[in-house]
Amino acid sequence: MKLACALFIGVMCYLVLGCGAALSEKECINADWRMIGLEDGMRGKSMLSLSGYRKACSEVDVVPDLAAYEQGHNDGLKHYCVYQTGYNLGQRGSALNTACPETAVQYQDGYAFGRRVYDARVVVNTINRDISASENRIETIKTDIASNEHALVAKDTDAETRLEAVLALKKLNEQLASEEGVLRKLQRQLTRAQRNYQSVVSQP
Repeated sequence: MKLACALFIGVMCYLVLGCGAALSEKECINADWRMIGLEDGMRGKSMLSLSGYRKACSEVDVVPDLAAYEQGHNDGLKHYCVYQTGYNLGQRGSALNTACPETAVQYQDGYAFGRRVYDARVVVNTINRDISASENRIETIKTDIASNEHALVAKDTDAETRLEAVLALKKLNEQLASEEGVLRKLQRQLTRAQRNYQSVVSQP
């Protein structure tokens, strides 16, 4: 019950008052170091945060209570270093927060799974971007083809321009065939990547 109350206060402190930032003189004097440690732990901050408090509070000759801060920090980490937190970090592509101890196996498992989801999603997104780029190139080539075809049938086109159009069309059609081949390959890759992504996210 006491811990639940402390957690509630810690969360409200962070959301409303922004605790855990640089402390003022008054905050240093009235600091509840266990509560500050609890809030920092719940945010996944490392014990190194204490050095910032020590520096800020030295101006008013206040020394942080290391034992109280560490106790609160450890309690806070118990609520941060869980499977869901690890998963959230991993699926965003964020680095693993090393504030959590190596014994936080569920946290590490969550991160590993989240990272697999992130990596699979990156592949899908990358291929989608490549497909869009390929489609744009195809549209540009088709526009150039239409322009040269128009030049061929136009009554006022001279012989030299017609010859240039013929040569250009030959080259453009080759480019179009090649790019359409690239697009088909990318579409096959996308299908495989989407299947892999669905397989990854459906894992327990």
